[in-house]
Amino acid sequence: MVTPAITEFYRILRLDKRERDNGGRDRHGAMSAGGLSATEFLAGWAGGSAGILSSHPLDIVRTRLQTHGSAPFTGPTPANAPRGAAPPAPGIGRALRSVWRNDGGARGMLRGIFSPLVTVGAWKAVVFSTFSVAAARLQPPPPPPPPSQPQTQPQPQQRPALGYGRHALASALGGFAGCFISNPVELVKCRLQVDRSLGPRLPTLLDELRAARAIAREHGLARLYRGFGYSALAACPSYAVWFPLNDALGRAYAGLKLKAAAAAAAAAAAAEGGVGGLEGGAAAAPAMFQCPPPPLGAVEQLLVAGLSGGISWVAAFPGDKLKAIVMTSTDAQLSMGHVRVFRGLYAAGGQRWLWRGLGATVLRGMPQCAFTMLGYNQAKALLEGGGAGDQQQQQKQQQQQEEEEQ
Repeated sequence: MVTPAITEFYRILRLDKRERDNGGRDRHGAMSAGGLSATEFLAGWAGGSAGILSSHPLDIVRTRLQTHGSAPFTGPTPANAPRGAAPPAPGIGRALRSVWRNDGGARGMLRGIFSPLVTVGAWKAVVFSTFSVAAARLQPPPPPPPPSQPQTQPQPQQRPALGYGRHALASALGGFAGCFISNPVELVKCRLQVDRSLGPRLPTLLDELRAARAIAREHGLARLYRGFGYSALAACPSYAVWFPLNDALGRAYAGLKLKAAAAAAAAAAAAEGGVGGLEGGAAAAPAMFQCPPPPLGAVEQLLVAGLSGGISWVAAFPGDKLKAIVMTSTDAQLSMGHVRVFRGLYAAGGQRWLWRGLGATVLRGMPQCAFTMLGYNQAKALLEGGGAGDQQQQQKQQQQQEEEEQ
């Protein structure tokens, strides 16, 4: 069963020569479909670093709340522990104050930040590149031209809309591919964040590398991928929600801007006694996943990506919580089996255990997704030689041409 799945995964991600020769563009005209490149790496590093720096102070709070009652710093919870045996979990505010007071203030907030900053370029580049390639492969082929149409020279054809389902599948594949890079980094980071023996000292990048080397030397390289299944369980639904929803919200917001601009133009023309704007004084919103929306400003991109990212982390929370528990648990705790560990934690914490850490996870995810998407888009546009200003200028020229034609 594994070999056919790998073959199908490779077939989906593989572009044929005609698609690679099509300028390396997918239907959005924004993400390269030719695989991992230096541009993808630098843009992914810029966006990922911005997301990490903006959200990492809440990352240690998220990890400690998710693992409360199971991680070594709170003591192991037996699988047969009675209900209410786990100590009461603090809220976000109390957890922040605890980290600030007991873990060295700002240094405690930044614990485990160095290895993600170093590897985030490759991680996000793999995510965005895999998404682009998968989206190009999953997109339906363009319809054949009419037989009566003369074929004097080849004309570019409009490909059908990708659709939410295929968009979500391509996004999930991108998230899954990124787990191969992020899982070892998450393992080391989570263990450092729950290790109270460090005191107020901030582990350096060298300390994080030594921790990874010690794990690999004692248990083998495969141990660095402990919890990989839970990482994929968190990443796949998260990206399957984030990318399509971010695209849909951006297009909906752009459509509202077009309607408002058309209504204002129609009102101004009516005041002057002329006729202006589009039919009825309102512009039709662009179809979802079909035509590229007008470029949004930086603040608008932050709002759209932050909102969609926060919703996506709700979908990722179950897998993310189980991943943190498995990564920070000892071999003795996991020797009884993952299911028994989870059942014991639920018996000790009750229904509140299921949602413990959700608020911190969403609050951390919103700025992370917002600045990641903004940083990636801005860096990609800068590296490709076309910024948002150039796109807005082209949009204005196109609008002027349409007004002259009318």
